Amino acid sequence: MEDVIRQVIESEYRARKIVGEAEERRSYLSTSIEDEIQKIKDDIFASVESKIEKIRKEKLSLADDQAGKIMTEAENAVSLMQQKYESNRQKWAKSFMDVILGDDFQSNG
Repeated sequence: MEDVIRQVIESEYRARKIVGEAEERRSYLSTSIEDEIQKIKDDIFASVESKIEKIRKEKLSLADDQAGKIMTEAENAVSLMQQKYESNRQKWAKSFMDVILGDDFQSNG
């Protein structure tokens, strides 16, 4: 009978030891899985942030290019207007003088 009791006690001890080891293993795996999940999240967020930064830089570059084109077009338009003004200034001055002198000559004549 003592052998049976000893075997039951040893079986109970082994069972508790196995349960304890299983609990330790479960705890370790749980921590490992949580760490792995966090690493995956960090990798995903880093990748997304990198893509966002790349897109932001591309958009800024496009905006800078478009702003440069608009400024160039505006400068060209101003330059063309200045050239037209310079080429027509003498004609306008002569026309004004003709009008003014023509009116003076007609009123004095």
